[in-house]
Amino acid sequence: MKRRPRNGRRLENAVFWLGVMAMAVGAGCALVFDIDPDSLPRESSEAGAVDAGAGGDARGPGPVPDGGTEDARGGAEIPAFVGASTAKVPSGQPIVVNRPAETVADDVLLVALFANGNDNKVTLPAMWTLLDESELPCAMSVVFAYHTVEAAPPASYTFALRKTTFESMGTIVAYRGVNPQSPIDAKRLTRLIDAGSAYTSEGIASSRPNAMLVFLAINDDGTDGTWKEPERMKPRVTQNVIGIFDALQEAAGPSGARTAFPSPAGCGGIELTFLAPRLR
Repeated sequence: MKRRPRNGRRLENAVFWLGVMAMAVGAGCALVFDIDPDSLPRESSEAGAVDAGAGGDARGPGPVPDGGTEDARGGAEIPAFVGASTAKVPSGQPIVVNRPAETVADDVLLVALFANGNDNKVTLPAMWTLLDESELPCAMSVVFAYHTVEAAPPASYTFALRKTTFESMGTIVAYRGVNPQSPIDAKRLTRLIDAGSAYTSEGIASSRPNAMLVFLAINDDGTDGTWKEPERMKPRVTQNVIGIFDALQEAAGPSGARTAFPSPAGCGGIELTFLAPRLR
């Protein structure tokens, strides 16, 4: 038997179904086609896909805050200088320094103490914490310490001396917006013996942005002298034996070396410290 060509069979089927459709439309019937949606072609979306389960959302991945969400969203206060108080005491007396009048509870105090004389030790008041101390060969000791102001603070603080044979001196500086529980972010003590005209401390590094860098210096030849501040630092105390300067460092990282210029210059010490900002 002679077989019809395959293309001819397809043509006949097509004509048949076209006839059926024409009759249905002429009779006012609706045609319904059952289409499987899974069989339809799809547009690939792989190029713009966001994996929400991996930390993204419909808007795409966002930046991750450095140092914690609280800091990145302004959750830390900016440390600021509040005030200073200095006491120059004659022989035979302890060093009694008034609390800066503007201070309130949770402010942080730093003290620099010049204890004149050989083998002269300082006893700190209650709730003060030692940063560093050193006895120098130029017949003096330097002491640096800190304290967080209590709810009902005293009007002054007394630093007892082992020897009160010579005149001594102390200065307190106050800062606000500092972490009251853990105020010290970094510190370094530098001993200076016949330093000449420059008092230089190697740098330290802060672990957080917006830390306050404080430079506390003691110069035993500066009884009636003055200080010139380090570059990019603000002068807070610039008369006599003690010089104190500060600068806010916005980015975490190294401070670089800092140099102050006492006149006249002699033997002494420097405490360079970063104060950590307070978290709200």
